[in-house]
Amino acid sequence: MRTRAGRYGRFRIAQELSARGFSEETVERALAEAENKEEAALAAVFRKIRDASSNLPAEKRRRRIWGALTRRGFEPGAISAMMKGCESDDDEIERNS
Repeated sequence: MRTRAGRYGRFRIAQELSARGFSEETVERALAEAENKEEAALAAVFRKIRDASSNLPAEKRRRRIWGALTRRGFEPGAISAMMKGCESDDDEIERNS
């Protein structure tokens, strides 16, 4: 679980633990433990995907980032906040290109 907390969001972690037969109580404890690390994990994965797709048009890059992060189980609200914070960076990069 500890290695996955750095790459996945709460939803994905809960889903995987439940699928492996862990009790609901154990899943809740694991999620509480991972909660502090989720924002840092989201930021790290976001940067990795954004950098890997930097050669794509802005709209396609946004869709790719959104899809990858939701598949990893991050909350849509957190993804939106992260993307809005970087939109101004994208606009500045596109103007300088």
